Amino acid sequence: LIGCFFLTICCLQAQNQPIFLSNSSFEDAPLAGKPPMTWYYCGSSLETPPDIHPSGFFEVTQKPKDGKTYVGMVVRTNNTWEGLGQLLEKPLKEGQNYRFCLFACLSANYKSVDRITLEPLNYNKPVIIRIWGSAKSCEAEELLAQSEAVDHADWQEHCFIIKPQQDVQHIRIEAYFAKQAEAEPYGASVLIDDCSAFIPYDKEEQRYDLERAGLAIAAYERTVLSNEAPFQKWLKGNQLAMTDAEKAGAIVFFGKANCVSCHSGPNLASMEFH
Repeated sequence: LIGCFFLTICCLQAQNQPIFLSNSSFEDAPLAGKPPMTWYYCGSSLETPPDIHPSGFFEVTQKPKDGKTYVGMVVRTNNTWEGLGQLLEKPLKEGQNYRFCLFACLSANYKSVDRITLEPLNYNKPVIIRIWGSAKSCEAEELLAQSEAVDHADWQEHCFIIKPQQDVQHIRIEAYFAKQAEAEPYGASVLIDDCSAFIPYDKEEQRYDLERAGLAIAAYERTVLSNEAPFQKWLKGNQLAMTDAEKAGAIVFFGKANCVSCHSGPNLASMEFH
């Protein structure tokens, strides 16, 4: 029974494997205006790509959440914003729920210049993170998820349940203005690190996973009590506790088969480690 249960779990897992991002922690040599390895730039052709931190430039000093580096993205007063894209190892399937998480925070300093006035500007206001899916690179075909404003200085995990309305080949993660009602765009930034895989997820009823398998087996094993076995009840005088077939089996167990030579004691176990 337990073997069949685990076989079912394995088959379901084979059909619903996570889809991993390449270089999910944005590892690369720290550099301003350069996409990390395996990622490509999505943004205005007149502006620079996101930055790989930390190395002290723009006075960003936050330590990585995972690995040695992370990425910083900005939005600007000239109504431009930065993003990174990647071709997935296999597509996100239409209609399937996925769980996706990343870590983000707001740096106290992200000092550059205002793109309009060319005056010094600290890009330390909050932004939101948007996640797009598409069939082609950098296309904004389907908005899969967006975060709340990232206004915390410590790394915090932001998780999303997404459900593509079409197969998604390319994923795009971008910074965007949190205060869309403002008349003028503003300068702001976000730091991002340690993205998870896209994990297939049934948010209505996630019935089968390893945690639930363990709980189900544990619940069953708690019902298997040696002192409540039919043979124990028969020994205590309940003549109806065992069937005729079970009694015939007991005769073989204690007789010709000599099972009792190993299976002995109150619970018919040797009480030894094997």
